[in-house]
Amino acid sequence: MTPTLLALKEMFQAGTLAKPDFISTALQTHKTLFEYVAITRSTDVKEILIAADGVSFVLGEERVRLYCPENEARVAPIEVMNFNHYEPAETRVMDLLAANARSILDVGANIGLYAIRFAKRLAEARVYAFEPMPNSHTFLQRNVAANAVGDRVSCFNFGLSETSGTVDFFISPTSGTNASLLNVANAQDAQRVVGLTLTMDQWTANQNVAPDFIKCDVEGAELLVFRGGRATLAQHQPIVFAELLRKWSKPFGYHPNDMLTFFAELGYQCFAVGGAGVRRITEVADDTPETNYAFLHGQKHAGTIQRLTTLSG
Repeated sequence: MTPTLLALKEMFQAGTLAKPDFISTALQTHKTLFEYVAITRSTDVKEILIAADGVSFVLGEERVRLYCPENEARVAPIEVMNFNHYEPAETRVMDLLAANARSILDVGANIGLYAIRFAKRLAEARVYAFEPMPNSHTFLQRNVAANAVGDRVSCFNFGLSETSGTVDFFISPTSGTNASLLNVANAQDAQRVVGLTLTMDQWTANQNVAPDFIKCDVEGAELLVFRGGRATLAQHQPIVFAELLRKWSKPFGYHPNDMLTFFAELGYQCFAVGGAGVRRITEVADDTPETNYAFLHGQKHAGTIQRLTTLSG
């Protein structure tokens, strides 16, 4: 295994590696930089900046600049490097749903891709980004500043749930999940982190915010978020876009169909969103392939529902 560049430099400076050997071996590492030119051509990565303060990636037409942790395998910029795009079908639907939004809640904002993208696309929108994990929240704040959208993106270092208080979160850098209230992936390297939660109803009342679009991705705890926001949903009837995975919701004691029932009681219709397009559904079956869902109020969002159903893969 070839030593890292730092290790090679230390060996050379210590006199244990001859200069010609250092130069030739280091070149193999440096060549990787040039490989990224070809790698990024087919991706949504527009630019990679290596500077003294870290590595940042510029993504998409909006040119969202993101710094990210170096040891998280599924963080958005790395996902784009690996798979060319980041949730393209879901992003297209969110663009339509949030087109007229003026007050957006990003629940589970992580390092800020969507929060910043909303702010860049929607000049009149105010975005409220909730991220309870301290490290992710630090990157979220840094990325908001790097994209000069701090005047319209507010970052909060707590989560939204059905109760307010101090809770334990679990995070595993290698499991393919972000932080969750439970170790939903049963990851051996899961780390316990103490965080805070508020209910959506409490927060919107305290801040006098009337959301008209909510994006929610909290690794299985989505129904808990909305149970804590029932009054907000009933009063303001925002459009909701949420991830729902059966394997993540099960540890929390509910099935995605419980979410559909919850929203149906408030007058909402559910639409499954995936690579094949958008379709109206009334239940999530065992063979349902989609894992992202949009909830729109049948009366308030009738026009948007018509436009939504015209989308295809």
